[in-house]
Amino acid sequence: MGNSRSKPESIEPWGRLSIETRASPPPQAFDLGPASVSGTPQPVEELEICYDDIEGGPPEYGSKVLMLGGLGLMEPPEVTQWQTYTEIYLMENRLTELHEDPQCPVLLVLFLNRNYKLRTISLSFFDYMPALEILNLSRTRIKSLPESLFGLSCLKRLFLTHCEMLSVLPPKIGELQQLELLDMEGTEIMDLPKEVAKLTKLTCLEVSFCPGINWGTKSAGANALIPQGTISALSQLEELSIDVNPDDERWESVVEAIVDDICGLVSLYTLKLYLPRVEHLRKFKWFGTSEVSRSLSHFKFIVGSHDERILSCLPVDLEFEIERWDRSLKYVNGVGVPRDIQNMLRHTTAFFLDRHMDVAKLSDFGIENMEQLKCCIIGECNQIKVIVDGIDVYDEADRIEIVIETGKDDRRFLNSLEYLYVYRMKSLSCIYEGPLYRGSLSHLKYLALVTCPRLTTIFTPGLLENLDSLEELKVEDCPLVSSLVTCEDTSIYESIHFLPNLKRISLFSLPELISISNGLCIAPNLERRSISDCPNLKSPSTDGICCNFLTGTKAQSIPNDASREQPAPPVVSSTTTGNAGPSNSKLKREPRVASRLWKLLFNDLKLATRNFSAASLLGEGGFGCVRGFTNDTSREQPAPAGVLFTPTSTAIDSSVSCTTASNTAITTSISSKTTSNTTINSLTSKVIEENIVAPQLWKFSLKDLELATRNFSPKGLLGEGGFGRVFKGWIEENGAAPARPGTGLTVAVKVMNHKGNQGHKEWLTEVTILGHLVHPNFVKLIGYCAEGDERLLIYEYMQRGSLNNHLFEGGTPPLPWSSRVKIALGAATGLAFLHEEAELQVIFRNIKTSKILLDADFNGKLSGLGLAKMVPKGDDSHSTRVMGTYGYVAPEYIATGHITAKCDVYGFGVVLLEIMTGRRVIDRSRPVCEANLVEYVRPRLRRKKELYKLMDPRLEGFSKKGVRIAFKLATRCLSADARARPRMSEVVEVLKTIQELPYKAGTSNIQNKTREALAVK
Repeated sequence: MGNSRSKPESIEPWGRLSIETRASPPPQAFDLGPASVSGTPQPVEELEICYDDIEGGPPEYGSKVLMLGGLGLMEPPEVTQWQTYTEIYLMENRLTELHEDPQCPVLLVLFLNRNYKLRTISLSFFDYMPALEILNLSRTRIKSLPESLFGLSCLKRLFLTHCEMLSVLPPKIGELQQLELLDMEGTEIMDLPKEVAKLTKLTCLEVSFCPGINWGTKSAGANALIPQGTISALSQLEELSIDVNPDDERWESVVEAIVDDICGLVSLYTLKLYLPRVEHLRKFKWFGTSEVSRSLSHFKFIVGSHDERILSCLPVDLEFEIERWDRSLKYVNGVGVPRDIQNMLRHTTAFFLDRHMDVAKLSDFGIENMEQLKCCIIGECNQIKVIVDGIDVYDEADRIEIVIETGKDDRRFLNSLEYLYVYRMKSLSCIYEGPLYRGSLSHLKYLALVTCPRLTTIFTPGLLENLDSLEELKVEDCPLVSSLVTCEDTSIYESIHFLPNLKRISLFSLPELISISNGLCIAPNLERRSISDCPNLKSPSTDGICCNFLTGTKAQSIPNDASREQPAPPVVSSTTTGNAGPSNSKLKREPRVASRLWKLLFNDLKLATRNFSAASLLGEGGFGCVRGFTNDTSREQPAPAGVLFTPTSTAIDSSVSCTTASNTAITTSISSKTTSNTTINSLTSKVIEENIVAPQLWKFSLKDLELATRNFSPKGLLGEGGFGRVFKGWIEENGAAPARPGTGLTVAVKVMNHKGNQGHKEWLTEVTILGHLVHPNFVKLIGYCAEGDERLLIYEYMQRGSLNNHLFEGGTPPLPWSSRVKIALGAATGLAFLHEEAELQVIFRNIKTSKILLDADFNGKLSGLGLAKMVPKGDDSHSTRVMGTYGYVAPEYIATGHITAKCDVYGFGVVLLEIMTGRRVIDRSRPVCEANLVEYVRPRLRRKKELYKLMDPRLEGFSKKGVRIAFKLATRCLSADARARPRMSEVVEVLKTIQELPYKAGTSNIQNKTREALAVK
């Protein structure tokens, strides 16, 4: 239900599967006509098509289909092409407009979804589509539905999900008498018109409502949100989802009537609903005689007061986790243990207990009520001291007869539970206490314990005996945990291996941890172990965690110093395969090679040879094939000295030279050689000038730059960091010589830190990327200097300095709303170019406010690409050393070292929050609960009043709608599930939408004040 990109692939919440697959039908089934395409069209059979929100998957190939999805079309196909097709797929393109009134007499299916630039559809567009049955306009920017749409008398399915600019569903929707499915999930409309009651054939209805703000003359009465009787009139309804903002007072006034209407729907089997009070559950008569209770097989309920907030501080991925299950209950801000909740639990597979006020343990809800429970999430229940008490298995009358030896007792509890997540529990001291029964928790696969400051006991030997199914364990920020296992006498368990199926273990921020297993033998089949910030932990090799079976590459973390950009210290981490054993546990011995040979990575060679393209083929034979890199832009002839590689063997031609265009290859080769710095410098300078440096870059001598910067005068120092220092300088307009201060062209000269190889690597990366990629949202690289150990770069001078200074440093007036949106849009446009338009995809890796510089007109430009990583497009298999700045780095990058473009999207989300709030991402001068901006803001994003309070108090005016959209965008960018984050091109389109929204500025002209202040400075 809804869009598959916003949820894990395994989610199938409403019985209708959203399919993402590769279309590989017979070639004759498609007619790929001519169209205006940006770039070279891919063969139809290779296109990745997303059948978004359509039942049944790919189209019937007996029909005549026009498949042009995902090609980056700027214009629609010729109008003559529309006449003969029965199905047209134009999703995931860049269409901005459509034809006025295409003639489509036989068209049955039309997909226009994910055209983020499509803002308007002509009023007559649907006039000549009499047979249209399925229409998808999801994730477009349309602001209204054209009149002609309501004349589609055969329309059966209408998808309008996540249309952020659409806020009104016209009353004419009632004219679509044949409509069976209306999906508006994520499209926040003002209200549901009463004419929806005419859609008597409707079997699926999904609607979302925007917060009840000032509607002007529109009634805010009891029936304004959903008119009473509308739902009950839809007698054939099988699936119903109503998504409301908990702050909307209109829902409070109609929810009781809506529940009454729902109880009369005898065909309903799927329901998603928010109920402010527990008493509303009683109306459904779940276990009585209600027809609904006998047919309802899928439900998702959020029950409880939202006085504080409805979105908890839990990670976003847990919000997705609760969506995975077909019968889920989220109980929020509860008091006591209501009988209605207990009854509901008997039919629930996923239970989310969120911020309960006074319950002392989970088992208070009745262990007998949790027989079907497979997933349990418990968060911020500050009175809970233990998750399960074994005594609760017994009736009150039997508890006095409980004996100690209960191992053979047949009583079991939580036997079906597979996933247990425990987060932010202030009073939790242990997981389990009381008598233990064999078979209890025997199906548990995943256990996570995060931020439990009083937790001391996790496992006992008795509990370990039951956890044979446990596959993954995560313990984080539990300062009192000294060992995962509490056991006084370990000698009696010497011959036992516990947790036989444990594959992954993650231990983070455990300052008192001194032992993992306390001497017991655990996890014989462990594949991955990640440990960070556990200063007292002894060597795992001497612990009982069976680390002899671990082999692989170490993962890495990053320092907690937001001001540093240095390589991160390693984390104790290992990987192995499931069948590892003593015979293959040791790493294979590397072949002995001559010291003069350079060692290159396979991915570097893929870059250097353009992924071993046919254009670079030099020859082939029985040994394999040889490919080389060419300097010729036509790529038709190899360079005299190229990189040669034989993919089918380990041999490398003896005439191999060190010429390559891959900055990573050169960097790797430099770091792996053992020759002197003099040899390296002389060699790399020659290689760089011949093969790396773009011809438009000017070469400067060190003496010229000393003159241009007045011998690098401290008065001209513009900034400094881990990369080195930046000085202000002047050169002649033609770049031929240095100029007198105040004359010629003003430039910024970056002097790289040449301690070790890192400065050279960053310098080389910038020369490679900025020298060849030119974009208006990059700070222009003018020239370079490479003499001896010195590495310098010369950039255009940015008059307004960095965004960081304007947001957080004193001395400049606050940026107005329009400038902030403009700057964010500029940075996003630059990242979108790196990710999606450059020949080789470039991942920035270190996006933050200090990397965004401003010109005289407050245009945001990216700078400092020294940590950037070039990867082939479509290749997401890169694991690298974790580099970046704490607070901006995506969590999956820290945990795995796996880098993708979505890591940049996360960093941009942090920057967007900083722009909106005027707060630093990490500010230790604030109270502990506010020190981390992302954690502080996340729980406040669902309350309209809270949103405006989060805004920078220095702002004198902003667009309220723009604020809501921007915070929603930031939430998507910061999703813990990287797959749910948007592409940067989508971020650009959203920011353009915000930029177009009108707003009332403050009484003072901040922009003019800023210009005047900087002019004086």
